[in-house]
Amino acid sequence: MGNNLVENSKITVAVVDDSPQRSQALEELLHSIGYTQTFVIDMELDVVDQILELKPDVVLVEIESPRRDMLEQLSTLRDRRPTPVAVFCQNGQSQSIHAAVESGVCAYVVEGIQPDQVKPAIGLAMSTFRAFNKFRLQAEAAKQQLHDRKRVDNAKRILMAKRDLSEEEAYQAIKKLAMDRQRKLPDAADDIVAFLNAFNS
Repeated sequence: MGNNLVENSKITVAVVDDSPQRSQALEELLHSIGYTQTFVIDMELDVVDQILELKPDVVLVEIESPRRDMLEQLSTLRDRRPTPVAVFCQNGQSQSIHAAVESGVCAYVVEGIQPDQVKPAIGLAMSTFRAFNKFRLQAEAAKQQLHDRKRVDNAKRILMAKRDLSEEEAYQAIKKLAMDRQRKLPDAADDIVAFLNAFNS
């Protein structure tokens, strides 16, 4: 139990709730189970800006039903600074849950906040976020690799056409330029394309 409290104390939690009374109650509950680094978001100010400034490890949202403005704010947060989000809500309709997940929510708990659900919800939000983030980074890396390959292939095609080189000779020319200029292969490919286009313009 003691180790859990220490572990929880390292996690910063932002609380988002329209009701000041509920916010205070949730913050007190979080403190009682070891989450001592908490911030209550001021709903009179821009929610996303506050979260961007605070950089919490997880965001807890308590609402009666997912409203469009709240979902838009969560979508903006997802796009500007992906952060684990757990929503405690009274609305258990599948449409509401789907809309929340589309907005970047990692954990959705129906029937509001129950003391024994808070820690599991935080854990679920953070682990789900890590899994999604890993997948997102892998997808972005694969997309970048494909883009880089197209840049090199484009330079090879131009060299083969304008310098009458074989594919292997064109590749070696790009590789040599990259080594000589200490550039990445795709960047060297772009240099060659720019030079040949300028030379032939």
